[in-house]
Amino acid sequence: MLRRFPLVALLLALLTLVAPPASAQQVDVIRGRVTGETNEPLENVQVVITSLSGNVNRTARTDRAGRFTVTFPNGDGDYMVTIAAVGYAQKRFEVKRAAD
Repeated sequence: MLRRFPLVALLLALLTLVAPPASAQQVDVIRGRVTGETNEPLENVQVVITSLSGNVNRTARTDRAGRFTVTFPNGDGDYMVTIAAVGYAQKRFEVKRAAD
């Protein structure tokens, strides 16, 4: 039986880290942490993030602490996140850029 991702602890902080000059590109940085049912970090979880406007995929795997980071140069601020790990049901949700 597949367990559900209790990914409440993951909930991504979609941040625009740098306020670039007007002529520079904006970079969206999506960070998160994937945890199991008892809040233990899950390592080697596949994270796929897709920009909704450009349909561009970026992938990452979580580290030993369950953390991941994905960047989108000149990002549009609206993304679909898919998380998949062996033994767990796949989870999908949408994230949007927070205020600068």
